Amino acid sequence: MQIRGGKLEYNDKDEKSKKISRIILIAIVLVFIAIIAIICTILYLQKSILRTYVDGQAVSINERNYPNR
Repeated sequence: MQIRGGKLEYNDKDEKSKKISRIILIAIVLVFIAIIAIICTILYLQKSILRTYVDGQAVSINERNYPNR
């Protein structure tokens, strides 16, 4: 790999393909980590939602807006 006239030139095409494959591999790993982070965030939000139980059964209660409270 050499720099000539402000441009990056490769002496060997094999070196260029190795560099490109490393970049692609890093991009795939970053996308995979991002997907795992999104899934974990969704699962955390689902578990942190307030649930109300009546006689052992989960009950959904609508939120009410009280103007004076």
